[in-house]
Amino acid sequence: LAIQSGKHLVTKVSLLFALMIFAGHPIAALYGTIIIIIFSAFQCFKNKKSLLKIGSAIILGLLISSIQLIPFYTLKTQSVRDEITYGDFASGGITKNTAISVINPFHSNFQYNVDLYFHFGTIALLLLIISPFFYKKFSPTNQKLYKIGAALILTGFIFSLGNRFPQFYKILYEIPPFNLARIPARYLAITHFGIVFA
Repeated sequence: LAIQSGKHLVTKVSLLFALMIFAGHPIAALYGTIIIIIFSAFQCFKNKKSLLKIGSAIILGLLISSIQLIPFYTLKTQSVRDEITYGDFASGGITKNTAISVINPFHSNFQYNVDLYFHFGTIALLLLIISPFFYKKFSPTNQKLYKIGAALILTGFIFSLGNRFPQFYKILYEIPPFNLARIPARYLAITHFGIVFA
């Protein structure tokens, strides 16, 4: 909403971004950042000035919340839980069986390293399946939101595939903010947001 309004863009986005980091959960902040970047890219694609403002706001938000980042990084370097190998990092990606577990609300138990709290709402999923037939009837604003949702769905699935893209995941493994997720299937949270948008 802050991005769409356009008024006081840098101030609003930087403060909201800083608050997201101050909330204390780095993985949630990472998911939020990916969603914000994709939303901004689609929303302000033709407006380079707005994209520059959003980028500046994210950097400013990081500076404002740096007091939270320093102790977090210190704890991360001393945590046994975060000392994972590449094999551990890439494992737990989504598979065909995993996808069925997440989509099917009547599945008795979740398997294949997908966390229990992942499930796409049945109504939202059914609406997503039939939505392409109504796309042309959407208003231009809703068509844009639909495209943002599709991009989020695709991003979440790609990020959650894990060792299916070894070269890609080796790069992510070297970037601390990304390897925080530990289980690649957790990136389905981004897909979940995409389903809501679409």
